[in-house]
Amino acid sequence: MEKYEVIIVGAGPSGSTTAYLLSKFGFKVLLIDKSKFPRQKLCGGLLTFKTYQLVKRIFSLSSSEFNKLISFSSKTFKLYYKDKLIFKGESEKPFYFVERDKYDLFFLEKAKQQGAKVVDGERVVNFKPSSNEIITSSQKRYRAKFIIGADGVNSVIRKNLPIFDGQKWKKDLGIAMEVFVNNLDIKEPRIYLGVVDIGYGWVFPNRNKAIVGLGGLMKNERENFVEKFRSFVSKFGLKSSCEIKGHLVPYGNFIEKPVFGNTLFVGDAAGLANPLTGEGIFYAHKSGELAARSIYFHLKENQNLEKVYGKLLRKYLLQRLKYAKKVRKIFFKTAFAFQYFPFRLFLKLFQDKIIDAVHKE
Repeated sequence: MEKYEVIIVGAGPSGSTTAYLLSKFGFKVLLIDKSKFPRQKLCGGLLTFKTYQLVKRIFSLSSSEFNKLISFSSKTFKLYYKDKLIFKGESEKPFYFVERDKYDLFFLEKAKQQGAKVVDGERVVNFKPSSNEIITSSQKRYRAKFIIGADGVNSVIRKNLPIFDGQKWKKDLGIAMEVFVNNLDIKEPRIYLGVVDIGYGWVFPNRNKAIVGLGGLMKNERENFVEKFRSFVSKFGLKSSCEIKGHLVPYGNFIEKPVFGNTLFVGDAAGLANPLTGEGIFYAHKSGELAARSIYFHLKENQNLEKVYGKLLRKYLLQRLKYAKKVRKIFFKTAFAFQYFPFRLFLKLFQDKIIDAVHKE
């Protein structure tokens, strides 16, 4: 059995960030993922300016180095209510778009270069909390003092621990579907309200294609979401029979105390995504940083792991998420009650403040 100080399950942005920093702090780290990298990842690939700044700081990247990951950027955006354009806005800071296969591979390589051992293409099938032991599909066994669950919304690690209310988790679980479209002449991100009850549709530009997607709260959309998605994509000349891909996403089911003993959770595994906008990449990187620093403070300064991680999450992430969840209740109800008029007026009056709330950490 191989032994490490920290084992991280899941090599997306949250897992790679955690592995990079812990390796930089001098710990022996194993990063393991079920997929071989590079791998496709269903995601709109939008980065806000706060994400751009955060990632550059954590990984000590120059602007020119990070810009190589960006496949498209835009300072303008359009907001629709169903088929009607209700607002065209402009942001001082651009929205960035990345291709997730290249983006995730880049940060996985950064973690590897920093000293983390990477095992990809190996699925974790069991976790024994009593011994902090990981068992993979090929019956390999690994053990560590600390385990970090970065393995997404269906986390195998999380399912083995009594740290969350399963009913609450399902209640606020989101569903998203996407297709990749070639030769769609889109020059700016577009958001479509009024397509689902709580959620929105999107069309995001990228290097040689556009991403058309629809996301919403699963409990509201369980029965007819596929039909709504096919109707939505047909607006862009896509056949209703086109191949679609779907996935579950956190959408307000964040865990306020994602720690149990020496096991911590980050990113989607902890439900850390914005309940209003659905933004997840920023929260993945940030929670990875906070988890790594919490382990450092615990080992180097003898601070209580649960308390320090909880304190950092409350300070940097949870207040934002709680506020966004409260705003969501008003936002989408208003969309259906008054259609587009309040949004047009509200955005004209408060465009700069709204964009600041999206872009700034």
